[in-house]
Amino acid sequence: MPHPVDAHVGKRLRQRRNLLNVSQQDLAEQVGITFQQVQKYEHGVNRVSSSRLYEFAKVLAVDIPYFFEGLPSTVQEMHYGVSDQDQAGFSGPDHLITDEHDLVAAYRRIKDKGLREHVLELVKNLAPTGSKK
Repeated sequence: MPHPVDAHVGKRLRQRRNLLNVSQQDLAEQVGITFQQVQKYEHGVNRVSSSRLYEFAKVLAVDIPYFFEGLPSTVQEMHYGVSDQDQAGFSGPDHLITDEHDLVAAYRRIKDKGLREHVLELVKNLAPTGSKK
């Protein structure tokens, strides 16, 4: 069974790759590995080394902390998921990945540059600000 941190990093890797419409084969070629290795990383079966994470970050145009965003703050949450209290209304990380992918895909289809800027500003204004808890 994969360690929860490895599974989380793998999901974030898959999420970013999908958002950019990069195939596992293309990503693998860019970092000099096989697509099967990318699959194993994405499923958390293989642990991503720091040097490989650095390569993925460069190719996918993100900072390394991106892969750890949303990581549960406690060991209990990592091993057992969200608490029953937090479970209400939670549809899971795969649903969030799909929503984010849909949002980015729809945004990219907006041809009018001014309209795209307005949509981006709207999303920024709707997003909560301040420190994360």
